[in-house]
Amino acid sequence: MTLLRKARLSRRLELLTRTARLGASYREELRQQVMFCTGLREALAASGIDPARISCLFMCNDAAAELASLGDTPALRRADAAFSAAIGMPSAAEEFAARLTRLLPRFADGAPPQPGASLMDWLAWALARRQPDRPPPGRR
Repeated sequence: MTLLRKARLSRRLELLTRTARLGASYREELRQQVMFCTGLREALAASGIDPARISCLFMCNDAAAELASLGDTPALRRADAAFSAAIGMPSAAEEFAARLTRLLPRFADGAPPQPGASLMDWLAWALARRQPDRPPPGRR
């Protein structure tokens, strides 16, 4: 095999790997959105907040629909996880959780964001409500 052919194959492999990495990362982020949105809906219900007032929740429905259209299955989730581990790619779940964790201090007092706030703000609020060191509402 010539050096030129090896270089071309190497570039193709890089492109395929990058494309696969982006796809796996995208699907994982969608999975995280769906999972966290389920928790958000539970937190909204527990707080008596009407989900219809939260405009960013449409993104949750969009994420679930997108995953369905991509044919997400347990086998695909396992394949994505194995691929990510094999190439040493940081987990999209870890990155997503880290972004949420950075927002938690904003909601330490338990006050919900404004109805027009970002989905990340609402998810951080829901996560902050679950923190064990936070006293229940009304007991401060």
